[in-house]
Amino acid sequence: INENISDKSKTSFARVYSALGFFYSLIKSYDKTEKYFSKYSMIVKNELGEDSLAYASSLSALASVSGYKNDFARAFELSEEVANIYIKLGDTSGMGYVSASMNMAQNSLLLGNIEKAKNISEKFLNHPDKSIRAQALAILAMINASLNNFYAAESQYEAALQLLKEYM
Repeated sequence: INENISDKSKTSFARVYSALGFFYSLIKSYDKTEKYFSKYSMIVKNELGEDSLAYASSLSALASVSGYKNDFARAFELSEEVANIYIKLGDTSGMGYVSASMNMAQNSLLLGNIEKAKNISEKFLNHPDKSIRAQALAILAMINASLNNFYAAESQYEAALQLLKEYM
């Protein structure tokens, strides 16, 4: 974007790019989704900085697109960058950090890095939010299922469901 464009116009461009990214994701046109989310992310980074919540949100959107495109390594890297922004901002108990971390765990599992997926998930087993503990248990259950440890997987899935029932 031209540097002579006003901040208000840059914000408008960013909003349009974000909306186009969401639109194309709805129709599963992921190359276009990625294109517009990348443009949105670039504007947010340039205008608000690398350590802003808006930039973290834009990277989360790009991580999701990477996952849809089966580029799990890139999805992991982007999610890790999001988690690091939340760490820098001192917010490691909120949903942004937790979501990025859970995405890192899932992508690690999809990449075959079971130990990393397990280590990330286990960090959230004692989280005060039951829905977050349930997510961690569900990922650990997927890990056990991938290792053909179906008894442990079933137990973890049932525990996750129980936590969700209590949460609701």
